[in-house]
This record gives sequence, C-alpha cells and structure tokens, in this order.
Amino acid sequence: MASRDPEVDKAGTGVAEGTAPPPETAVEPAVKPRSGQKVFKKTSPNGRITVYVGQRDFLDTGDVVEAVEGVVLVDPVYLNKDGDQKKVFCQLEGAFRYGKEELEVIGINFEKVLFNNIVQVYPPAKDAVHSNLQRRLIRKLGENAHPFRFNIPPGLSPSLILQGMPGEPDRQCGIDYQLRSYIARQGSDKPEKKRVVSLTIKKLTHAPAGSMPNRPTLDVKKEYILSSNPIHVEANLDRAVYYHGEPININVSITNSSSRQVSC
Repeated sequence: MASRDPEVDKAGTGVAEGTAPPPETAVEPAVKPRSGQKVFKKTSPNGRITVYVGQRDFLDTGDVVEAVEGVVLVDPVYLNKDGDQKKVFCQLEGAFRYGKEELEVIGINFEKVLFNNIVQVYPPAKDAVHSNLQRRLIRKLGENAHPFRFNIPPGLSPSLILQGMPGEPDRQCGIDYQLRSYIARQGSDKPEKKRVVSLTIKKLTHAPAGSMPNRPTLDVKKEYILSSNPIHVEANLDRAVYYHGEPININVSITNSSSRQVSC
C-alpha cells in the first residue's frame, strides 16, 4: 500500500527541518536480520524517526493475537536539541468508520474507536523485554533503536474495507488498524505531521471449518408508549464462517404485535 510519508535515503541521513521532503515512496523491505525474513521500514517526513516491523499482517487464532512489535530508530541529537527533551511514542489504534468523512459536521463523527493503546518508546524503559527480532534489529541498527510491543485483545473485529461505487474515494467505510510513531512532549498531544510515521496493518482471523458451530442470531424488541404490545425483529445468518466469493444470506423475521405499521 502506498505510504503518505516519504522515506529517508538508504543511508538514513534524512532531511533537515523546513526543507522539502523527497517524493513519496511505498513502505518497502528495509533490512534482513536473518536469512529469508523481511523487515519493513517507514520514516517520518522530517527524517528523525524510523519504524521497523517484521510483518504487517497479524493473525487472531481465537485465543491469542500475534503481537505487534518492532523498533523505532530515533535521532537523539534532534530530540535533545536546545535542552528541550522530546519524547517518542508509539500508538496502535483500531477504528470502525461507518460514514463518509465529508458528511461529518460539527458534533457528528462517523467513526468509533475499537482499540487504542499508547506506549512511550524514548526515553526507553529500563525493564524493556526484547524479542528475538528486536534484539537482531537493535544489534544491526545500534543503540538508538528502541523496542515497542502491543498485544491486541482476541475477539476484536478483523480488518475490513467496504468497496465504494466506481469513482468514489478508496476506504470510505470499514475497520482498519493504524500503527503510529510520533514525537511529542506527552502521549496525548497532537503531533505535527512531519513528526509522525503511520503504517496500516491488517488483523486477520483464522476460522477453520467447524470452529464456530453456532450461527449468529440477533433478537431485538421495540416497545412504544401508546401501544401495549411490542415489535420483535429477529435476524440470523445461515452459518458463522464465510469465505471470499461466497454469498451471505440474511434471514429476517418481524413479528408486529403493536398497532404501528412496519415497512422494510
């Protein structure tokens, strides 16, 4: 997927503050800490932080989700410039967008955050535990590389993007997960765009045949003040697991015991 932020050159020299960034490039394999393993990297527009991750697809087996981990290579001279120590944070956010951004007005937001976690990467914690991948990356990149790790709770919705009509912008609605690293004084601060690295990752669900025997069912009852009887609506699917290209059949049953008219 094409990135929004440019990368620094292969030597990692970066660009100076206030200068024009190089042309946009895709997130690409950067280093190989061991034979056959790719590591993806992406650098902030100002060239001061670079994120390295070993994968961009993370599997949910139902009991556990693969950890989102990697390292952030920082520029300590820039972070401590003029005695004003800046911090580096990593954030993992999963969100469900159910409306177009251009339709949002004051007080209305068509996005719901499903998961959000922020950790401080620099200055580093003294008791940080390194995985094998992180140890190899730190050994290759040097002491200015600092690890991060996120554990996504099992059961969260997988990544999903609803395709729009021809001519509409991509990624109108759906569920996506964003991994960000940024420079700020506090984790809750809104950083400048030139100090942010943003990577889209995918959360996938492993669903072998027979793993979910119960088909999804939802029963809703609606009562009205001026009516003594409610309306029952029941919806269910014919099975719990679908594969790409298979039709999804939805069965809806409406029992109207009220005096209200129901239209579908």
